[in-house]
Amino acid sequence: MRHARSPFAIDRRSFSALLMGAPLMLAACRAGVGDGGSSTLRIGDQSKSLQLPFELAGEVEGPPLPFQWMTFTDGPNMNAAFLSDALDVGTMGDTPALFASAAGADVVIIAAGSTAPNSYLQIIARPDTGIRTLADLKGKRIAFTKSTALHGYLLLALEHAGLSQADITPIDVPLVALMRALQSEAADAAVLGGPMIPGYLAQQPDAVVLDAPDGGYNVILAARRSLAHPTIRSALVDFVARGARAGEWLKAHPDIWREEYFRGVQHQDEAGAQALLKRVGIRPYFKTVTAELRTHLERQAKLLSGAGALPPGPIAADLFDGGINREFNQAIEEAIG
Repeated sequence: MRHARSPFAIDRRSFSALLMGAPLMLAACRAGVGDGGSSTLRIGDQSKSLQLPFELAGEVEGPPLPFQWMTFTDGPNMNAAFLSDALDVGTMGDTPALFASAAGADVVIIAAGSTAPNSYLQIIARPDTGIRTLADLKGKRIAFTKSTALHGYLLLALEHAGLSQADITPIDVPLVALMRALQSEAADAAVLGGPMIPGYLAQQPDAVVLDAPDGGYNVILAARRSLAHPTIRSALVDFVARGARAGEWLKAHPDIWREEYFRGVQHQDEAGAQALLKRVGIRPYFKTVTAELRTHLERQAKLLSGAGALPPGPIAADLFDGGINREFNQAIEEAIG
């Protein structure tokens, strides 16, 4: 059944107002590029997914601009920082990057990495719901967090089954409440990510894990205003080269990553850390920007627009710049030989 207007429908002006109103402590950040401030490179991170690899691989020593790490709970909050000129660069999932573009954050992707299908994100159904395949999601209550990578992942999975968001009852809850939505039976299924998956399966071993054919992407976004500043642009080129080297270091030291990240940062026990390393592995962040990434984002943008979650327009295309992409792709390729 098609509704006249999705509960998530929003236009560009609403995006900007929503994101600018997020409760962020930004006053302590350095002045914007327009004020000539370039004393640090302001980096948006989530759960130390960038900072820790840099530290473990020794890539924090002697950058052109000192690193100023800023932690965010999710992509939407980081988007607010970009809109406030509080960040030079940051990492998020593929879907939040589309919302940043739609909000007018004026950012460009300078690096990215793909995640394998059914690794970091999956749809998990309670065992008593009758859900066994993606097609069985029709008419069911599905919990996810709108504007995050979980939202885009769900729409891609539904499309594979010939469904859309209009065919389900969406339950929008914060990331930290997704497992609770299943446990309380407020939802029949949920999109879970990372440590939530083995955590819930340990509690509900009979839960149904639905496979979907699409993976996702982690992207590194840079503010165009920062790229226009020669000192910061040079520091950003150096930053992606360091990130590429750090990624190669992690691939050679998976046990250290398991101990320092899955156990130290995500507070998993040994069994949970082993399960996450096997399922998620080393998530890539600093790979080159490809045509496949653009196709993936254009497909997501179309689905999100159809669901009323994004306005129409060249939202995905605005995240790419041929000259910038060639420059940063070259830096990544040279860094890893």
